[in-house]
Amino acid sequence: EEVELWRLRGLRLAVDATGWLFRGATGAAGDGEDVTEAACRYVVERVRVLARYGATCYLVFDGGENPIKQETATLRQANRDESLQRAVAAEAALLEYDKENSDDEEEMRLQNERRRGYIGAVKLNFRMIELVVYHVNELKKNIHGDITYIKNAEEAQCLLTTECVVAPYEADGQMIALCATGHTDVVVTEDSDAYAYLAACEMG
Repeated sequence: EEVELWRLRGLRLAVDATGWLFRGATGAAGDGEDVTEAACRYVVERVRVLARYGATCYLVFDGGENPIKQETATLRQANRDESLQRAVAAEAALLEYDKENSDDEEEMRLQNERRRGYIGAVKLNFRMIELVVYHVNELKKNIHGDITYIKNAEEAQCLLTTECVVAPYEADGQMIALCATGHTDVVVTEDSDAYAYLAACEMG
């Protein structure tokens, strides 16, 4: 459900930060940009925006792989490997492409194939989480000295109370638990698995 940001004022948000990392990483994949840095920046910028609207983020990251989903994880890795192979092949074809006698449509097809391949090959890692935690802590440390982006005390308080949480396995269950125990008010995620955890919570 889409919500206007001003409606989140005063709320504590359990955010699927792994989803944000993925969006940031895929947005930079194949562009020559450092994917890890881009993913971290994507998350931190959204923390700042939400703080400006008076909302506090609890950033919840996926932890270790769930043993129950080992088969799914193996399949996803195989798909990433295949995507990377397609991207490398398309990039090699582009390097050998004769622009003098080129077919614009074929060149565009190869560029799109390269881009899609690198996006499909994106794999998140713990270094991304470490960078987000580092930058969030830096925000907190420098909050009183850097007034270039802090509008008011409410925004500063939201940033100071931002938390980073690494779930034992997937973030969904951890986010629902944070809401169920009163630590947060809202879950922010695109993952439909959260509904299953929520239903289990309500039945329990």
